[in-house]
Amino acid sequence: MRPASATRQLPAAGCCCTAASDGRLSGPRDRETAHHAWWCRAVIGRLREILEIRDQAFRNRSPEILNDVYTEDCPCLEGDKNAIQELLDNDYHIVGGATSVRIREVNQVSERLWLVVADFRSASLRIEAEGNRLVREEPGGSDLFQFALSKPSESTEWLLGRATAYRDGSG
Repeated sequence: MRPASATRQLPAAGCCCTAASDGRLSGPRDRETAHHAWWCRAVIGRLREILEIRDQAFRNRSPEILNDVYTEDCPCLEGDKNAIQELLDNDYHIVGGATSVRIREVNQVSERLWLVVADFRSASLRIEAEGNRLVREEPGGSDLFQFALSKPSESTEWLLGRATAYRDGSG
């Protein structure tokens, strides 16, 4: 695995920002770079907000709030809604399972599309039935993902369009 501070340009990407080992972008050096770094931070902030809303949707068993953070054609939207519906159908609830990301790379593909490579981390969780009866336990873990955030023409917000497992090509 390559170090988090290494820089690599993805094909067809307009730029590449790389996070320091603590997940923060390095400081801008000039005006154009400062503008770009601002957009990188905005996209990263929105990805974190999307994941918080996703966590909330699972905790509260509220699939409808996912419509505000995923594109209509995002495979995650159907999968997450189905998982939440299963919780509702069986009167199950989730305990734990908070997620976070450690940013590795941010690439602007176009004015309306950014790709973010990040370690997606999830805490262990319990699926419980009435009376806190354990149904299933899932261990926590971390996987490298590429998140595609897009801003559809009818939207004022960045939306998650896809999240896919990612291999960094270093081994």
